[in-house]
Amino acid sequence: KQLFTWLLSATVLIASAANAQPALFYQENAPLNTDPVAVSLLHENETIQPGTPFWVALHMKIDDHWHSYWKNPGDSGMAPMTSWTLPEGFTADPVLWPYPKKFMVNTAVGYGYENDVFLLTKITPSKEITAENIPIGVKVRWVVCNDATCVPGLSEAQTTLAVNHASPAINKESETRFAEARAKLPKDTSAISAQHSEDRIEIQLEAESDLSQDAVTIEFFPENHEMIDNKIDIVITRNQEEPKKYTISLKKNDPSQDVADTIKGVLVVKT
Repeated sequence: KQLFTWLLSATVLIASAANAQPALFYQENAPLNTDPVAVSLLHENETIQPGTPFWVALHMKIDDHWHSYWKNPGDSGMAPMTSWTLPEGFTADPVLWPYPKKFMVNTAVGYGYENDVFLLTKITPSKEITAENIPIGVKVRWVVCNDATCVPGLSEAQTTLAVNHASPAINKESETRFAEARAKLPKDTSAISAQHSEDRIEIQLEAESDLSQDAVTIEFFPENHEMIDNKIDIVITRNQEEPKKYTISLKKNDPSQDVADTIKGVLVVKT
């Protein structure tokens, strides 16, 4: 069967638990440690134009049997943290996160990535650049885990871009990588709504087409930490009268906690 992923990202009006902060596993002045992760910095353009934003990608190449973490790491772990070194007048937007996958380590549930992950960041340069070449650097901290242990990591990556006042030239060597990275970014949608009961969260999804009932897998990754009980499987129900409509039922993590008005998350539908 052909496998494809339909991504949805939305804010829905449902109950939510307080957003907890993940524990930090690194020391501020720790030495550089890259095992089992190799880090590099890719640039989409060969040249940059003053005042014109451009994109870079932090590539984390992760050894087999290890995984890194999403912005909500789940029950444990820590999302990668970046610190940029940019010329004066340059700014970096927040990282764009590709959709994650779910990991089970003993009884802990984590959200993250394995093998290769590309984290896109938009850089806006100064409108006035006198240098012919511009260095871009990033320091990255992370935690990676396997079935037996978790280890912190710290590394740096750099790249240099030529300045050209004409239209920027595309870097052919990394063009495919950036296209693949963008294909894994969640897309905003208005086709989702939600409601809550005492112990459940129900998300209503209207698909663009009739999803095959015997071949559909749906996962929800909440941005809010500890929002849902990650260990309880999602219950999926298709509307018999309107086959394009589905209800995804999630178990609340703690119904007694204070609630907020909204939750953000990524809904991944595979058929």
